[in-house]
Amino acid sequence: MTLLAFVKPLSLLFGLLVGAANVKGQQAIAFSVDFSPTSVVPPVALPGWLAGLSGSGSLTLSSNNLSFHFCTPYGSPLEIHGPAGPGTNGPLVLAPLGCRAPAPCNAPDAPGTVWRPTLVCVLQGAVPVSDQQASELLAGLWYAEVPGLLRGQILPLDSDGDGVPDNMDKCPHTPAGDVTGPDGCSVHDLCPCDGPWKDHGEYLNCLLAKSAAFLHDGLITEADRHELIKQAATSDCGKIR
Repeated sequence: MTLLAFVKPLSLLFGLLVGAANVKGQQAIAFSVDFSPTSVVPPVALPGWLAGLSGSGSLTLSSNNLSFHFCTPYGSPLEIHGPAGPGTNGPLVLAPLGCRAPAPCNAPDAPGTVWRPTLVCVLQGAVPVSDQQASELLAGLWYAEVPGLLRGQILPLDSDGDGVPDNMDKCPHTPAGDVTGPDGCSVHDLCPCDGPWKDHGEYLNCLLAKSAAFLHDGLITEADRHELIKQAATSDCGKIR
């Protein structure tokens, strides 16, 4: 294993353990889950239109209280299990939930988005969780399942897709493709082109220093740093327009 592959996961694990130990004092932490037939253990092959079944869920952990909103196929109960990672099964945590009537399901953060099939089950509620259960949640060790049909791992929300959960991410809007440190910040985050630079030289000095630190920590290669410097040197960042 290279230093690049080792440093960030280790730092993230430490952050998750610290976060779990202080969950009562933290701000609300968001989670999401996307259901798929291929995630069921063992995998299932659904025939015909059933192969297109999907679902989604959003959860929020606040002061040892877990609220949830799931959209799943109508007529099928939903269960929450853990601790267990992808590819393994775990014990039942939350008893089967069933909906009383079908309804169009709109994702909370995307009004008007209707999941297949059109008539689905909307499950909402809240349950208390222990500190140990909160730790398992933060570590991504719970999953939601429509038995025999769909399954999805419940994971801390990562809005910018940089591999650092939002609750640990100091730079939640990192540009796609940027390499980040354990705090979720990239060189571009730390040296933004539109920052309050006195001139181009000040911007370039920032990028030189931060890219050197990323190189030292094994987050980028010499070639990566060379490309960052080349792009910065030819940019208009810090120049008076």
